[in-house]
Amino acid sequence: MVLSLGQKLSVLCCVLGVIWGVSGILSGCGLTGETKKFDCQDVNDCGKKSLGCVDGKCVVVDVDKDGWSRDKDCDDRNWRVYPKAPEICGNNVDDDCDSKIDEEPCVCLEGSEQECGSDKGVCRKGKRTCVKSKWSACLGDVPSEKEICDGKDNDCNGSIDDGVKGCCTVGEERECGLKVGLCKPGKQKCEGKNAWSLCVGQSGPVDEVCDGKDNDCDGKVDNIKGKETAIRQPCYEGSKVSRNVGTCSDGFQTCVGGKWGVCKEQKQPEPELCDNKDNDCDGFVDNQKGRKRGLLRECFGGPVSAVRKGICRKGVQVCVQGRWGACLSEQKPGVETCNGRDDDCDGKVDNQPKSGNSLSQTCYHGLASTRTRGTCADGRQVCEKGKWGLCKGAVLPTPEICDGKDNDCDGRIDNITGRIESLKEVCFTGPSFERKRGECRDGVRTCRQGKWSTCEGERTSSPEICDNKDNDCDG
Repeated sequence: MVLSLGQKLSVLCCVLGVIWGVSGILSGCGLTGETKKFDCQDVNDCGKKSLGCVDGKCVVVDVDKDGWSRDKDCDDRNWRVYPKAPEICGNNVDDDCDSKIDEEPCVCLEGSEQECGSDKGVCRKGKRTCVKSKWSACLGDVPSEKEICDGKDNDCNGSIDDGVKGCCTVGEERECGLKVGLCKPGKQKCEGKNAWSLCVGQSGPVDEVCDGKDNDCDGKVDNIKGKETAIRQPCYEGSKVSRNVGTCSDGFQTCVGGKWGVCKEQKQPEPELCDNKDNDCDGFVDNQKGRKRGLLRECFGGPVSAVRKGICRKGVQVCVQGRWGACLSEQKPGVETCNGRDDDCDGKVDNQPKSGNSLSQTCYHGLASTRTRGTCADGRQVCEKGKWGLCKGAVLPTPEICDGKDNDCDGRIDNITGRIESLKEVCFTGPSFERKRGECRDGVRTCRQGKWSTCEGERTSSPEICDNKDNDCDG
């Protein structure tokens, strides 16, 4: 058996107590009458990595009090470090315990500062501060500028006066202008630092025209300056009065082989639409052709098959500010009623929808409270010549009988009409001629689950005895 460190110390303690005869030590070893019990002596007694031994108890250890036990916290001494914590830029710490340091996205530490910018050329570094987990703008820095001919590195790229056109030495001469297409070069002299004279004797570029030549001297013929695309010009083949009026607009034609091609994408007059635009390019919006009055059109909100059938008629809509108004004076299909007219516009009068059969409806002439209750049921009546016929087949209330049904349609079965009590009736099981004679009396039977009970409380004939009564009910 392998003993833990705590157990080994306990054994040593007990041995010393025996040798020296110190009762205090012995009591701590558990060898006296009073023994103090512990869950653990050291961390090895607790088993799990997340637990530690504190005052003899195994408890979850969270040294930095950040809510994560030491088995899950990659640094239990730093409360800023725990799984899924915000990664802080530039602190060289794995803040979120994902085995990566300063990875994106990361946030800066509130109030921290860092250098920004560059110290190359005329540039000087500044500082930026972390505010609400984000770096502020760079303050106090000297940013780069456009390079000029002044003997300094203005753009801070490590080179002086690089890329500055015209930076020259006095007396220097050079060819100037273009030597491309129709252009011919001239000459110019350097009259001071960054001061070339005007170009003399050159034949410069002009706007490109569709002539099969390179007029703008960019090395390409009949093209838009600096592009491969051929030059274009606006064109319009409609009437002059409609050009650029309403929706009408110019198209374009492209130069091909030194000649203008066909006119494309032009917008010529079209039929007027209700869209708050002048589609026919006559100077008026949403108007009738050749008139200032607004556009009109027929309208119908019902199915096309119903137009001009029965009561159905088309209406008229007026275009107002690019939108069709309400459909006025139209008559749409309705619900077929018994009135001698074709209300649903299906070509038939007083008929069932989608059927040639005459219109019919349920009917009932009993009290409304009894309708469809118990045995009561609706009947039907048929429309004849625009009027409802007799109600046939309806079942009205009848006196309640003992049959397991609600005959009087009051919502209760086998009950006395208008009451909760079950149906009852007088009864007599003896011969009819004995009924109500002598000592014979009627009884009462009750309807239960659709059947009559036995006759209760009746008195039938019995053998005659000397009691001055008619016991056998023979009169």
